[in-house]
Amino acid sequence: YRAAYDILLSQPETPERDRDLLELLNEWSLLHYYTAEINVMDRLMTQHSGLLDSVLDPELCGMWLTWHCFVAYSTNKFEESFAAADRAIALGEECGSMRVLAYAYTQKAWAFNGLSRGRDFTAFAEKALSLVDGLKDERDARYIRLKAACGASLGRLFIGDLIKSRALAHELLDFAIESGSARALSFAHLALSQISALTGDAPRALVEVRQARAAALDPFYKSIAEAWLGSALVNGGELEEARAVILPAMRFGQEHGTTALVRFQQLNEAMLNIAEGELTRGMDQLAAIKRSGTENATGVAFVAGVNEAVIYARIATGEGAGKPSVGTLVKNAGFVIGRARKASQIAHEALTELSENLPADREGIRFVVELELAKLLIKRKERDEARKHIEEAINYLQPLGDGPGIRNARALLATLDVK
Repeated sequence: YRAAYDILLSQPETPERDRDLLELLNEWSLLHYYTAEINVMDRLMTQHSGLLDSVLDPELCGMWLTWHCFVAYSTNKFEESFAAADRAIALGEECGSMRVLAYAYTQKAWAFNGLSRGRDFTAFAEKALSLVDGLKDERDARYIRLKAACGASLGRLFIGDLIKSRALAHELLDFAIESGSARALSFAHLALSQISALTGDAPRALVEVRQARAAALDPFYKSIAEAWLGSALVNGGELEEARAVILPAMRFGQEHGTTALVRFQQLNEAMLNIAEGELTRGMDQLAAIKRSGTENATGVAFVAGVNEAVIYARIATGEGAGKPSVGTLVKNAGFVIGRARKASQIAHEALTELSENLPADREGIRFVVELELAKLLIKRKERDEARKHIEEAINYLQPLGDGPGIRNARALLATLDVK
């Protein structure tokens, strides 16, 4: 690719040369995608932006715009991302290119994911999936199938459609096994890990995300898996391994321009610092991520806010990583005086707001919110109110049948009946 690129640049600028150059850049973009060289893609797009005007082939221009969409959402530039996707869709419709439309729908779906817009994430991922059978090139079909199927599964999870989410994840897993696609296998396990995480099965979530990372042969897919692996390791108390994953992955992302993934690793680092007893540092990091994410309208702000509420709840209840030891209290005296003493009230306000006003796009965290709020209410001796939230958590998981999450909720409910 580099040799062909250099040859084309040495030639006079003609319509034929420009068309060949754009065709090359499209092919090269797929390689840069897998190697996670977002910064290289961004530079090439800036250097050759004029090709979108000089090349009259709508399919070539449309395909390059789909990669513009990908680069923009990878760097948290969502307005640019949607604009590129919409231009690509218009060109795809103009020339009747199913290929352009499939790529554009897929990339736009993941752009919506960056904003935690679950319904739009689902809708565009499923639109892309509906085109897979009509794609002539097997490479295109496989790429769209694995990325859109994972997106559709996660989107369904985020809007609370647990049955459909699980079915789509298992369909992708079956496809991965039948086709021998390591990339599809990695994405299938990613979807399954998130389903487990949001339905109260943290050990299974860690198993699944480890498998996702093991299957990820490409640097970009590995970096996605590691963003979720870092979180699962912290939640599972595997702190030494978590640090060994999070910090190198963060450096890799910074070097390659994957801003969105860097932000999630920074969130993981904040949670790791809290778990290691650095309450002041970790909570300050969470607050900074929440502010930055809000300013940039990214979904990471919402995730940081939920984590912040859960940590305060666990400080108040004395549960898990949120339980401060004597040594931790001494190291974080300022935090304890300023915020920890108010942990119960802070957590109660935040979790009650989430429970009562959880957006439909984010219904997927219903179980987590209701169960954490119930535990806090029990600690506050508000047992009748706690019962309502435990029952809400159980009802939410009921479609999936018996599982660790629903068993834990029932066990908590049983404690309320003990005299």
